[in-house]
Amino acid sequence: MRTAPQLTGASSNVPSLYVLNASSLAKPHAVEQLATDLGSYNIDIAIIYETHFKSRHLDSVVSVPGYTLMRRDRIGKSCGGVGLYVRESYNATMWTFPADDRKFEVLWGHWG
Repeated sequence: MRTAPQLTGASSNVPSLYVLNASSLAKPHAVEQLATDLGSYNIDIAIIYETHFKSRHLDSVVSVPGYTLMRRDRIGKSCGGVGLYVRESYNATMWTFPADDRKFEVLWGHWG
């Protein structure tokens, strides 16, 4: 059983972060397990790598209720991919660097 880390002296303005090497959120029930963890630990922002999502994995299927999903799938190769699940109250959006290069799995988001 996992235990949530306790922050001491943290401001209520500090978002809670969850970082996970998922080794595939595309496998059966993985997104449901993630949703359970996010709710149980009251997570604001989940940073996920090795999502293994491809274009065939629709956002509507891999989204988590109450969170905005931002993702960057690996193109042309297996595995890889990164994603952010950000609590909807943060009004987060994905930002694309003007000189973006798809060979890098880099994802930028901002809120406010």
